[in-house]
Amino acid sequence: GRLSDTANRIGDLTASLMAWRLQGFVLQQMGQHRAARECFEHVIRHYVPPSDWRLTAWGQFDQRVLARAMLARAFWFQGYPEQAMDEARQCLAEAQRTNLPLSIGEALRVALCDIALMTGDLPEAEQAIALLIDIATSRNAPFWEISGRCFRGKLLVIRGTYAEGVALL
Repeated sequence: GRLSDTANRIGDLTASLMAWRLQGFVLQQMGQHRAARECFEHVIRHYVPPSDWRLTAWGQFDQRVLARAMLARAFWFQGYPEQAMDEARQCLAEAQRTNLPLSIGEALRVALCDIALMTGDLPEAEQAIALLIDIATSRNAPFWEISGRCFRGKLLVIRGTYAEGVALL
């Protein structure tokens, strides 16, 4: 909508890619996973880092990392669990290369923690959850800490430690 139109009018590629990613997010929430996936793939294909991170309101978030996290979920929703895990792993690796803690946290929260739990890769889920909680603690980020506790609770329930898992949930 408006963000995309404005970004295109002023020639701001970063804002344009953010608009594509947000459009994909909305489509994903509406259950239109193929169209959402196309939006996320567009962001990944056309991504160019902003020339000056200081001038962007979203400078702590790498748009390609966020698009990869959502693309991983799109693969999961479309019934491709192996591709979902591959994309989630790539997402985290890319986030770690950017060295932006908020991008790393979102790669874990949106993609790797959840998808590893859903695919039954419990050792990878445990590592991802521990990393998310560590980042949340070091950054004093209660939102991620709560997410990490919920993921840890799910992991405990899956492993049969119901009382402890339910207490965390």
